[in-house]
Amino acid sequence: MNIFQSCLLVMVCFGLTAMIQAKSTYVAFYATLTKNQLLRGTKTVVYDNVYTNLGSSYNNIDGTFTAPEKGLYYFTATLMSLHTKDLHIFMMKNKNVIGYGHGARGGAEMGSVNAVIELGKGDVVEMVHDAKQGDQTIYGEGFCSFAGYLITNLSSDRNSAEYVEIHLKSKLK
Repeated sequence: MNIFQSCLLVMVCFGLTAMIQAKSTYVAFYATLTKNQLLRGTKTVVYDNVYTNLGSSYNNIDGTFTAPEKGLYYFTATLMSLHTKDLHIFMMKNKNVIGYGHGARGGAEMGSVNAVIELGKGDVVEMVHDAKQGDQTIYGEGFCSFAGYLITNLSSDRNSAEYVEIHLKSKLK
């Protein structure tokens, strides 16, 4: 490889990096629960106090996150039971359970749920009460939270090593 090809390779790499970064969407949210919520049936927990919502993908009216693009995402949620009852909550993707959180009865016990999961554009993630457990209450006052972010985009036209390799080879010919 001569000096010209080396310089071209560097310029192409910087150009592709800028192109990928320019196309990338920032997706991240963090919300907490301000008030206790009585959970009956398969009620979705609505974390109403939003601190961060890059990409506007979390809906604090219905408690759902909707993926704006295909990608690998990370989610985490914390929950706290009230003193007299256990608390059971599912993390769900499109109404399918992907994680289970539990807070035991007693002295306001904490639980958490975490997941790294691939989502397609439009897939929905939410925290849903386990209806089989009867009525339960999740504690508010900012102790419980729901957060997530896009780790990497998995669309075929972005961040693809194969695309970069083909593009670089075509530029070096």
